[in-house]
Amino acid sequence: MPSITLCRPWTYVEYGVGQHITSHLDGIAPDPLAWPRQIAGISVVITQADAGGNFYVETASSDRLWNDRAPNAASNGYAEGMWLAHDGADNSATWFQQMPRTRWSVAPAPGTALLYGSQLAHGTLPVTAGRVAKFISWLIAEPTTAG
Repeated sequence: MPSITLCRPWTYVEYGVGQHITSHLDGIAPDPLAWPRQIAGISVVITQADAGGNFYVETASSDRLWNDRAPNAASNGYAEGMWLAHDGADNSATWFQQMPRTRWSVAPAPGTALLYGSQLAHGTLPVTAGRVAKFISWLIAEPTTAG
C-alpha cells in the first residue's frame, strides 16, 4: 500500500433533523490509474445529534459493485488482483439501490476520529433530534520513489 502523503483540507459539515448522507463510495480518484489517489476518508465529530445521524458502512457480497480488476495492477501501484468500484456507486444509481448490503453503524463520541476506506460504501442515518457537526477530509497517497 502506498504511504499516506497528505490530508486534504478539512471541510466542516453540519446537518439537522431529517438530513442525512445517502450511501455512496468516494472512490480512489477520477482516474484510478493516475496519482495522487484518495485512500481513505476521515471524520471527526464535534457534536453528535441527540438522536439519529449515526455514521455507517455497508458491506456487500454482490460483484455488481466492482467494475473490473485494476489493469496492470502491479505496474500501477496496486496489489495483484485489486478490483475497482464502478463509477456512480451511490444512491442515484438504481443498480446500487437494489444491491443487497449489510449496514454497520456507529455513533462516535465527540473528538473521535473515524477512518474508512475510499472504496467502502458509507453514509449517515437521518438525524431525528438535534444536529450533527463534524469535520471531514480525505487521506491521499502518492507513489513512493526508490532512491
